[in-house]
Amino acid sequence: VAPVTRLAVALALVASVALAGCDWSAYGYDARHTSSNPTETAIGPAEVAALEPVWSVPTGSNVDGTQSPAIAGGVVVAGTSVAHDDGTYGGTLRAVSAATGDELWVHELDHVAVPPALAHGLVYVGGGCNAAGGPATVRALDLRTGAPRWEAALPAPVCGPPAVAAGRLYVPTRAFP
Repeated sequence: VAPVTRLAVALALVASVALAGCDWSAYGYDARHTSSNPTETAIGPAEVAALEPVWSVPTGSNVDGTQSPAIAGGVVVAGTSVAHDDGTYGGTLRAVSAATGDELWVHELDHVAVPPALAHGLVYVGGGCNAAGGPATVRALDLRTGAPRWEAALPAPVCGPPAVAAGRLYVPTRAFP
């Protein structure tokens, strides 16, 4: 399956979850990344064979196995990555309506987007783990508009999905030797 197609299928499956009425607001579902939503009862093993894409979204760039869409409040947010010829990396963060797949906003990044976390009407994203000297930042964007709310410099690049728990933002980083 082509990388761009994988995101389209993943977003279609996320749409099914959204239309079933549950959020999956971070990589692995929750701050502990358990990959289990104990309150979701609409889709079980018996329903999987009958799932069909509701919509798909072409991304225009690579989606690899490290990307995971997040959904909250009827908005699906997913990142993409691209390796440039000069050895640098970039990416986009895209938000679409969970009900229709219509694009709400696209935010260009100067780094590969790790899977975002959604909480309190914000999208938290960081990046820069792919190469020494990459940007060591975490950003908060408005969930509905994509407008930047704040950005913070970190001592090392973000190397995994952020998590929000107990009113705090947790951001995994990695120091390069």
